[in-house]
Amino acid sequence: MPEPGRHTIARTASYEADPDEVGRVLLLYSGGLDTSVMLKWIQDEYEAEVVALTVNLGQPGEDFDVVRGKALDLGAIACEVFD
Repeated sequence: MPEPGRHTIARTASYEADPDEVGRVLLLYSGGLDTSVMLKWIQDEYEAEVVALTVNLGQPGEDFDVVRGKALDLGAIACEVFD
């Protein structure tokens, strides 16, 4: 048990890729803050190409052209939108 007030590091994935093994990543992309930060983090940490994938799940008022443009502006090599 960790000491009170101390932080511990917990593994959050069963597999963590070696940056040297990653060339291209498919990111499920919503266009929000979290996935936008993740897109840049993958590029920086893994020096990998990112393909963004957005799925229309019936969200009201979502402009998928804006989402696509944001992903491409952030450096994704492609952004696919499935309706």
